[in-house]
Amino acid sequence: STLDSVVALERFVSSRAAFVTQKKLYGYLKTRMGTKWPTVFADDVYRQSINIAAAQIFAASLSDLTVHAVATALEGDSISNETKTAIARRIYAHGIAENEAVNSAHGLDSAVAIAEFEKRLTGTDWNFGALMAENFNCSPVALLKWSPIAEELKKFDGEIVENSMKFAWIDVRRDFAARLDAPATARTVRARASGHEISDGPFIESKEWLVGFYLVDCGDEEQAIARAKLICADPHHVIEVRPVNWRWRP
Repeated sequence: STLDSVVALERFVSSRAAFVTQKKLYGYLKTRMGTKWPTVFADDVYRQSINIAAAQIFAASLSDLTVHAVATALEGDSISNETKTAIARRIYAHGIAENEAVNSAHGLDSAVAIAEFEKRLTGTDWNFGALMAENFNCSPVALLKWSPIAEELKKFDGEIVENSMKFAWIDVRRDFAARLDAPATARTVRARASGHEISDGPFIESKEWLVGFYLVDCGDEEQAIARAKLICADPHHVIEVRPVNWRWRP
């Protein structure tokens, strides 16, 4: 479904943070324990240590994805950093509250988690750092720190475990970007006698409409629209501007 509201962002961020947490934590433990993996759940103490780890890793995963999702969904200077911060605060608080019953039972202090997120927001670079893959820096550290594995073994696992978490976010970011690339994000540029007209949403209504496309590297939506104005000179020439994620593959 299209991510076209803060509520939709809340659902996406919370569910994906929980999914990545479970997938990477259980994957690491299963790899380390091998054939002993099915038996660990018979040990109440160890099972509880897994739950404690899951709560802490979830809080870190939620932090990473919240910042990136808000920065990506609201990319550009048209929305203030204060607004982005407020929306990020809301999304993170929702994710923590939604899982509070389970997480608090496993030692996660919601107030502490939210306070840590507030510290992160203070130094967030919404227009660059938060958009990068490097933004996902809390969850890899949390996975290694909280996983109930002997410290003497963790020292051999550090780089592999942290990278596995970083790789897990690639598909999440791709899915997120694809859901944002929807008609709700489109802008339409038309040439008029009095100048260019900019309207929200897509222009096309017919089934056959694509004449061609331009792939332009722009810093924000304002720059993309400015480029579209240069291209769109004919009154019959209508350009639809949409954000896309593009990477050249060698």
